[in-house]
Amino acid sequence: MEFVPGAGLQPAGSSHAQNQAQSTYQQGQYQQQGFQGEGLSWGDQSWDQSPPESDFGLNTGEYGTLSTQAHEFVPGGGGAGGAQQQAMGVGQAQQQGGQVMVSRNGAVFAVAAEEAGNYEDPQAAKFEGYGQGVVGGMYSGMEGDSGVGKGGVRQTSFPSESHFSSQSTEKRPSGWDWAQGSTTIPAPPKRTLHSLGVPDSLWRHFQGLSNEQSRQMQPDDPRYKEIPPKYHSAFCLDDPDLDSATTSARQSGSFGYPSVLYKVVSQEDGFPYALRRFDNVKCSHKIAGAAMEAWKRVRHPNIVKLSSCYVLNRALFFVHEYFVGSSTLTERYLDKRGPLLQERLVWSYVVQCAAVLRAIHGSHLACRAMQPTHILRTPGGRIRVNCVGVVDVLEFEARKQLSDLQKEDICDLGRLVMSLCTRSMITGLTSTEAMGKAAAFVQQHYSQELYGLMATLLRKPVTIFDACGMVGHHAMDELDMVHAVCDSYESQLYREFESGRSSRLLTKLNLVVERPEMGMDKQWSETGDRYVLKLFRDYVFHQTDAGGNPVMDLGHVVSSLNKLDAGDGEKICLAGRDGMAMLVVSYGDVARCLEGAYEELCVRSLQGRQQGGGGGYY
Repeated sequence: MEFVPGAGLQPAGSSHAQNQAQSTYQQGQYQQQGFQGEGLSWGDQSWDQSPPESDFGLNTGEYGTLSTQAHEFVPGGGGAGGAQQQAMGVGQAQQQGGQVMVSRNGAVFAVAAEEAGNYEDPQAAKFEGYGQGVVGGMYSGMEGDSGVGKGGVRQTSFPSESHFSSQSTEKRPSGWDWAQGSTTIPAPPKRTLHSLGVPDSLWRHFQGLSNEQSRQMQPDDPRYKEIPPKYHSAFCLDDPDLDSATTSARQSGSFGYPSVLYKVVSQEDGFPYALRRFDNVKCSHKIAGAAMEAWKRVRHPNIVKLSSCYVLNRALFFVHEYFVGSSTLTERYLDKRGPLLQERLVWSYVVQCAAVLRAIHGSHLACRAMQPTHILRTPGGRIRVNCVGVVDVLEFEARKQLSDLQKEDICDLGRLVMSLCTRSMITGLTSTEAMGKAAAFVQQHYSQELYGLMATLLRKPVTIFDACGMVGHHAMDELDMVHAVCDSYESQLYREFESGRSSRLLTKLNLVVERPEMGMDKQWSETGDRYVLKLFRDYVFHQTDAGGNPVMDLGHVVSSLNKLDAGDGEKICLAGRDGMAMLVVSYGDVARCLEGAYEELCVRSLQGRQQGGGGGYY
């Protein structure tokens, strides 16, 4: 059997290999003439799926470009088989008196061209007509003595595709299996270090949200006295610039009662919450417990969950989920002037609000918070109805009929549509004249369908289930958009998958390697399994070429960590820095050494904590 680039293993003497050999002999050196593989084109440097250049390291300076020669990614990049080679026939090499690369027992090395025929390896890739076991030609001259190209990439030119397609009818497999040496799966794409994680723009977005979530008041701020002791890291969300005295003299909030809203972090679970405090409100523990019992049954992705409700020190507290980076619809659209909202965006908000009311009314409850001041717009276009359960507690003694409250929710949804379309606050107290002018404005600037829905919600006593039927096909548009967003997030999550696994491995490895001492044993990290881990660390991250220059091979690092995580049985050779020690181990052996050393550290740390030494368990 022999390996043909793009064609897989072919029987020795086949027309496919002969045609390739003939083409190679006629051309002298392989030239880049349109060899195509699955999903990419080497000849014209085009990609079938047009991936961004940053994902594949093209034109970034790290891997070079595809302007003159085709590039082939080599896992590991270093050692035998990772050299940058330029294919050349043995016949031409003999004429020039040079050396050729041959393969024997899995090893690749250089020999004189006239001796290449003496090296036979039935498992090696051979070119018919040029001697047995010939893998490549002379070194390219574009690299150092180690034969390692930049970034773990070797450059190889291929014969013309016409030699494969016109003179051979054998079906070729689609790619190269790096483990088995057979053509079964496509080669991995070329990637840079920055392409391993999420894009920089998305990273900066989440970094900004993280920074905003970490804000807190000064530790000596007097407002901490208003917060229950089981919370910490508080930050005032109503107006961070107000001092303590101004906050104490607060005006009536959005519910008509004096209140203040904080971002807090729970000591019980470490998650952030939105804590709303009401003063001078008549409420009992029984009323607060009844509201909590009713709303804990409602779970919906567009509802801000009510976590707890209780009375403490004559103050009423509501604890809801906290969504960093969110703002109310009033703050985003009504408090500042701007162009009219696109009708597609209005329909999206209407569909989400209708879904919320459908879930709440289906649970035999009323929302009573369908106002722009209580609806949050979170990053990504999701809206969430906030403050559910608050009015139920504050106006518990009103005891209105559930049907009347649900009808009021429908009217509030109609007013919300009018407010978004006109970018002005429309409430139940708005005059009839102003309502008429707003309705005429909506009819003039938006579609008749949206205007008809708004009018129906305001004038006719329809149920939320009837209203959902009126927005059915827009709900399908919203569903399509949600699925597209899910696909985008899933693709980004997949890019972070390997990063998370590598992070755990690196954390364990750095906790063990070169630890100064373990108890009273100062040589703990230099003996036993820990010494193997030290050599493996050097093998992965500290490789150098023959000139002592560092080899920055991302492919080797990622491949080695993945094999370590999987406990692969592949053997590797680990050498000490002084050259006096050499070990042949498998990735599985290294993985067992890592787990054993890490568990030993954890046990010793737990013992120290139990003895009062302050240790901890990871």
